[in-house]
Amino acid sequence: MTIEATAALGTILAVGDSASPEVFTKIGRVKDVDGPSMSRDTIDTTHQLSPGGVKEFLASLADGGDVSFTVGYNPSAATHDQTTGLLKFMGETTTRNWKLVFPVAATSGFWGLEFKGVVTKFAPKAPVAGELTADITIKVAGNVVQADIDISDICS
Repeated sequence: MTIEATAALGTILAVGDSASPEVFTKIGRVKDVDGPSMSRDTIDTTHQLSPGGVKEFLASLADGGDVSFTVGYNPSAATHDQTTGLLKFMGETTTRNWKLVFPVAATSGFWGLEFKGVVTKFAPKAPVAGELTADITIKVAGNVVQADIDISDICS
């Protein structure tokens, strides 16, 4: 079976406004995105009579991990600023709904991941000979769900 490569260009990260119905807005100037870095803990159940003297484990708690990304930071952009954007989210304890949409066609939209999370890092960088950027981290709070996402419902 041959699996084709997929370009990441066009990936969208969007945040919900917590209203009903919820409206999602694209985070502007997103560059590289890493994650979510999902993992699962294990419980060591090895005992004196474990077959073959090999360790045994049970699956335990899952962790949705983190989503980290870099933005071309514009302090006055609505999705970056301290009034309505990422900097505001960093200063609060609100868990928000997020959508990470990959540029891969699905049944009725595009393939993506939906999750709840809280912004835990906002680190601006201002290199002398470079673009103003900020590194952002979202701690996933709960399950990461694969979804078929209609991007026409995501505001620019």
